[in-house]
Amino acid sequence: MMAPNLTEMAETFHFKSSQERDLYLGSYAALATSVVSFPIGAGIGILTDFCASRKHLFVATVFLGALSALWTGCSGSQQRGAYTSLLVSRLLSGGFMAGSVPVAFSFLGDLFAVQERNAASSGLTAMMGLGIIAGQVY
Repeated sequence: MMAPNLTEMAETFHFKSSQERDLYLGSYAALATSVVSFPIGAGIGILTDFCASRKHLFVATVFLGALSALWTGCSGSQQRGAYTSLLVSRLLSGGFMAGSVPVAFSFLGDLFAVQERNAASSGLTAMMGLGIIAGQVY
């Protein structure tokens, strides 16, 4: 939900120019969410192979992702270090979002028989794409 609201967010964080807005919100925040968060997502993916209960790992990943999303919403101009708070929350949000994917596919392997896994994986992939489309339209 950041992309259509960058101007309002720039006002909240007291950025003076559109260049600051684009650099700090459009570039650095997106970089933290997608690229810098890679070690978190990769770590969760590796943990999938060693965790006794993938169900608990998935629940923990989704719960921590929800907390980081809530933290993102609470990052505002009234607190000291508001922009740093936004960057850290976006980094965690991206990491948990990326980490939930390998856990979900691994969890499908536990839930479905070998003959049904291709259909289950296809269904999950299709629903992820539908979620992205619906989110962008919303």
